Amino acid sequence: MTKTLAILAALCLTTPALQAAAPNAETRSPTQAAVRSISDERVEFAIDAAVEFLFSQQGNSGRWRTEDIATAYPRAQTALAAFALTVAGASPNDPRMQKAIRKLDDRERVTSVWARAMTLRLFCRLDPRRYKRAIEDDVHFLLVQQDKSGNWGEGVLRKGGRGKAWRDHANSALALRALADAEAVGAEVRATAWRRAEDAWIARQNPDGGWGYSASDDPRFADESQESTVEMTAAGLASLRLVYQQLYLTVERPFNGRFKGLCGQEVAKTKPIRTAVERATNWLDEHAQIAEPIATAHGPRGDVGAEWATYTLAQIVQFAAQAGLLRIGEQAWFPAIARRLIDTQHEDGSWGTIEQTCYALLALLHGRTPIVVGKLAYGGREDWNNDPHDAAGLLRFFQSRTGRAAGWQVVSLDRIADEVFRAPVLYLTGHGPPQLTEENRETLREFVWSGGTIMAAACCSKKEFTEGSAALFEEMFPRLVRSVPPDDHPIWSTPDPIQPKDDVIGFSDGCRTRIFVLTGGACCAWHQDIADTESRLFSLGGNILNYALYGMRLRGRLSTYFDRPSIPPLRSIRVARVRHGGDWWADPLALTHLSAHLSARTGLGIEEIAAVTADQVRRSGADVLWLTGHEFIPPKAAGRIELEAFAAAGGTLFASACCGRRGFDEAFQEFAVALYGADAWKPVPPDDPIMTGAIAPNMSGSLSNPGTKVTMDGTVPARMDWPILYGVRRGGRWVVIYSPLDVNCGIGGQPCPRCLGYSPIDARTIAANVLIDAASRRATSGKSQLLGTAKLETGDAGE
Repeated sequence: MTKTLAILAALCLTTPALQAAAPNAETRSPTQAAVRSISDERVEFAIDAAVEFLFSQQGNSGRWRTEDIATAYPRAQTALAAFALTVAGASPNDPRMQKAIRKLDDRERVTSVWARAMTLRLFCRLDPRRYKRAIEDDVHFLLVQQDKSGNWGEGVLRKGGRGKAWRDHANSALALRALADAEAVGAEVRATAWRRAEDAWIARQNPDGGWGYSASDDPRFADESQESTVEMTAAGLASLRLVYQQLYLTVERPFNGRFKGLCGQEVAKTKPIRTAVERATNWLDEHAQIAEPIATAHGPRGDVGAEWATYTLAQIVQFAAQAGLLRIGEQAWFPAIARRLIDTQHEDGSWGTIEQTCYALLALLHGRTPIVVGKLAYGGREDWNNDPHDAAGLLRFFQSRTGRAAGWQVVSLDRIADEVFRAPVLYLTGHGPPQLTEENRETLREFVWSGGTIMAAACCSKKEFTEGSAALFEEMFPRLVRSVPPDDHPIWSTPDPIQPKDDVIGFSDGCRTRIFVLTGGACCAWHQDIADTESRLFSLGGNILNYALYGMRLRGRLSTYFDRPSIPPLRSIRVARVRHGGDWWADPLALTHLSAHLSARTGLGIEEIAAVTADQVRRSGADVLWLTGHEFIPPKAAGRIELEAFAAAGGTLFASACCGRRGFDEAFQEFAVALYGADAWKPVPPDDPIMTGAIAPNMSGSLSNPGTKVTMDGTVPARMDWPILYGVRRGGRWVVIYSPLDVNCGIGGQPCPRCLGYSPIDARTIAANVLIDAASRRATSGKSQLLGTAKLETGDAGE
């Protein structure tokens, strides 16, 4: 690691990317292999069980109570449980939650730092306006309890505890987290509190780079644990990251609307915090063996069932999630933690005590936050990360504006390529032009054509990045149209209306804008978290995210958004796209997605062969021709003759208007009537096997009551009992099937804000029925060599 990279790593920000770019990319450790079977659904089941357990342990008064905890820390357990349940989605109007909240409103009974910090976090999350006075009271309490060295102790205890001289890193980390939550909702926390906290954490850092539990200098506590532990080191890293956000985001000089001076450079005043974080990060990478039993400051080395081990995991998750880490060391941290917690959860939904259960629940909840943005580490140099907090700043705004939980993480194209597919938006930035290998570019192409969105931002408005990235995308995607998004594009209006400008370059396929290049230094504003003064740049980024996510169900960390086909087909049907004068190539991976769907259900796959012009179809060897686009320019006479001959030889033409565009529909139907005759061109009746699914039972599906997409402007096609399909029937079979509503881009399930078409499941079923019908006819006639001896019977005979 170079000196520069080492310093950047000290901010917990380049570390994940350096890990992501490590060699031996295709290897997985035994730990990683063991946790791959954990699913987001299994995590949700564990969360639901834990919620049920916590509510079952609530007393009639509304409190949760364990005698020794309740005596020393009044209301602390209730505050912790109420906060965990609120994060889990429990409604504040739930009578059980109302009882708990009323107990916490009694401020004189909430006297410990632990309890006050948890109530502060709870009230900030519930309703900052309603609980404004309580929030201010808790902030004042915590500031008073911070000693001059910058640490916190236990607060005012009824009995037990170690007195005012005791200070520890657990209470200090929790207090800082609560104060950061309060500042995020408008409370005022003086800068001296953050400076004292910074000095305290740096001063108490052990020589090995980690932190122990005790933060006391009092000789009476000399025997207390000073040894570095995983949970306290993770807590220290999270605390210093919060300190950096409060004190140093503008250290490179404030953003002036176009750039910030000293951007990406080392600033001397941040050297102590950067050095401390670098040392702690190295310690954590070496010692946090997440899949193995963890030594904690509170108990012996043991499994999750040991006292406070779930607290350790919760600290790891909190730090890793806020820092955008994909790995700690070489470990993918959330799969390993989820596996440990799920394997040790008791039948009653708990992990032992109420405290252990709350911390385990919080670990799963913070870890399951959907990853919306993958920040791309590329090029083997630091330019990609001049603004380390940009993604975090934008997503904080996005969450506050939309109410949608959203996370981010650093990803690399040089490691396991599936990393890139775990977020629907890929974000890259820099001062200079992006440098990508051909292998990197191929992964990006697959990401985009699978439905992903690229958002690129020129750091400090650098023309070198704008021109370089735009040229890169033009070369990679020659068929995408480059232009400034028109004034009626959703990124200028949804959800925030903003003034359209020429500071965005879009690359569109006519269906949706798949790439955005922001030219005006937006990432600098996001990094400095200045939404109040640069509201347009925040709204622009938020609107782009909203556009990219439209119609998409957000998934947890354990799922990919764009899965690659993995089940090989038993037999295949040959399909070729028809190259016409319009954008015939729309959604290039539609047939790949359809093949995966078909193969998993029926064993029938698709071999997509080279696209052909109309005058080449008989020589193509295709069983089915696939014709789509947003506009259609009919073939000339030679092509019409070839299409007629293709149909006579047993082939099938399937066409659909991409996005349901009226221009394509009118042009194609006019062409079909001219080619086949008005009498031959007719609707497919509801009782046809293609509609009912009677082509090959257990393979095809009924199309009754199809679902349609809702467009971003609210336009919805009329409700239908059956799909709207037209066609030409000859010799007892359909030689042409056409849908005026979209089927093509619906197959992959990707968001398409202005698409008039069928829902993904119905789009796939329509296309599948057409292909199964074509395969049946070709197999029965013996004209499909690829189907070989495995023939599909027609009618009611089944497979």
